This record gives sequence, C-alpha cells and structure tokens, in this order.
Amino acid sequence: NIHVQPATGMNADSVAEVVINSSLSLLKNNPLMHKETLLGNWPRTSISSRELKGKTLGLFGFGLIAKKVSLIANVFNATIIAHDPFIGQNIGDEFNTKLVSANELFEFADIISIHLPLTNTTKNLLNYSAFKKMLKRPIIINSSRGSIIHEKDLLRAYDEKLISGFALDVYEKEPAPKEFLINIKKDTNCILTPHIAGVTEESNSRVSEYIANAVLEFFKL
Repeated sequence: NIHVQPATGMNADSVAEVVINSSLSLLKNNPLMHKETLLGNWPRTSISSRELKGKTLGLFGFGLIAKKVSLIANVFNATIIAHDPFIGQNIGDEFNTKLVSANELFEFADIISIHLPLTNTTKNLLNYSAFKKMLKRPIIINSSRGSIIHEKDLLRAYDEKLISGFALDVYEKEPAPKEFLINIKKDTNCILTPHIAGVTEESNSRVSEYIANAVLEFFKL
C-alpha cells in the first residue's frame, strides 16, 4: 500500500489574499488605469473606481479558503454571502456570512469568488445562463478549478456587460491556450495569473515543513 499525505490548507492564506487583492484591483479598475496611464493618458475621471466597503462578496463554496476570505472581507465592512449546500447557517454565523441559494448569490453579489472542487456537477457551472442571472454586473474571481467557468461564455458575458471584470488564476487547459487569450480584448478589466494563487515563499516553506514532519511521523523517526 502507498500512503498519500495531502498538504491541505497550507496555502489557504496565500489564496485568500489573492482573492481580496483581485477584488480590490478590479473594483478600482486598476488594470484599465494601468494600461491607459502607461500609454501616456491620464484617466483620472474617465475610468470609475469603487470601494469594497459596503459591497456584497459572494463565495461559491465555503471551505477553508472561503472562510479565510470572509475573515479578511469583514475587515473591509463588506457584506458576505455564500452558497454551500453541505454546511449549515451556524457555520456561516461564525464568520459573519449568510448562507444563500445559488440564484440569490447571482442576484445580490457584487463580487463572486469560486471555491469549489471540479465535479460533474460543478463543471461549467458558471455558463452564459448563470451570467444572465447576475443582476449587479459582478466581478468574477476563480482561484479554484478552471473548468468550473465556461471560458467562452465568460468573455461573452463581459462583452455584453453582464459582468464588470474577472480574475483567473486557473484555466480549462493549462498553460492557458493562445486561442483563449487572443479573444481577450486589450481594454478588458481583468487579471490573469499562471495558477500561482497559492504559491508564495511562505506557503512553500509551510508545505515543505509539513511534508517533512509527515514523513517523520509516518516512519516514527
């Protein structure tokens, strides 16, 4: 038999920080501000900016990372809602988070962050039909699994102003294929990163230490 020892949760803080950072950057339209300023323009009044305070952050799934996101978001006085059929409101209460249905999350969230495993049920969960249910032109953040979002539908939703921005750290295929990337317009309010939300100097150290201790424990050294 082969013993498998997952390092669950060792990068949770890193991922949670990326979610909050992406939320702030996209609310401020920082990607657009950066591009215009770099071109020599001065978009001080032509591009709007919003605060996280008072916004509704919707968490799809409420595991360890989502809980850490909620703790940070509470500091900003954001309203936090989550959809997770596997937990009760008593768990949400511990994190000042209201449990809602998927449709309620689509209706009320200004930001939607994905925290789900990839299953037959969650594959392409965020498709065009789902985007059309989103009433507040939310920001979409995916640091979970790429195939949970239908990528072509995501770009269509942005072009049709159903959403106001997106941050992707994971993709249906990795590395992200050129045929997807070339369809993202230059003036898109988006952040793209190469599956590094959980990869920091600190998380790497935690993982290394955890694995070393797990090996010692397994062999009783």
